[in-house]
Amino acid sequence: MADLGAAGLRVDQVAALAKINKRMIYHYFGDKEGLTAKVIAQQVAAISPRLNEQETSTLLQFFDHAGVSTTDPVRCADQPSEQAQQQAAVIVMRALLDQWQRLSEIPIQSLLSRLSALALGLEPQPAHAAEPASSPQPPRKERISLRPTVSLIQSSS
Repeated sequence: MADLGAAGLRVDQVAALAKINKRMIYHYFGDKEGLTAKVIAQQVAAISPRLNEQETSTLLQFFDHAGVSTTDPVRCADQPSEQAQQQAAVIVMRALLDQWQRLSEIPIQSLLSRLSALALGLEPQPAHAAEPASSPQPPRKERISLRPTVSLIQSSS
C-alpha cells in the first residue's frame, strides 16, 4: 500500500503474502475496501503517539469521511518500531494522496510535512499555529510518487 496505494492493493497478493486463503480476507474484512480501511486505521494508530492530538483527530476524521471506519479505533499494544512508524507514515501519506480531491478539507501542508519527517525517521517538528495564507495559486497537476521515500526506507533496513 505504501508504494501503490489502495488502488494497487490486490487481495490475492495479500493472501499469498499472508499464506492464507483469500476467502479468509473476504470473511473478516468483507471486501478490499474493508481491508484497506483496517490497514489505514492501524497505520494511523501506529503513528498517533508521534503526532499531536489535533493531527490524529484530523486524520481520523478525514479517513472516516473517506469510508474508513474509525468508530472502533485500532490500538497498538506495543510501541511500534522506528521502521514500522516510518512505513506507517508512508502508508498514511499515500492514503491521503489517494484522496487528493478532498485534501482542501484539512491543513495538509503541515501534516504532510510532519508525516514526511516520520517516514524518513526524523523527529517531526512541532505543529505551529496556522500561518496566514498567502495569495492562492491555481492548483498544479502533478504526479506524486512516494517511491523515492519507500526506496529510502527499504534501503536503510
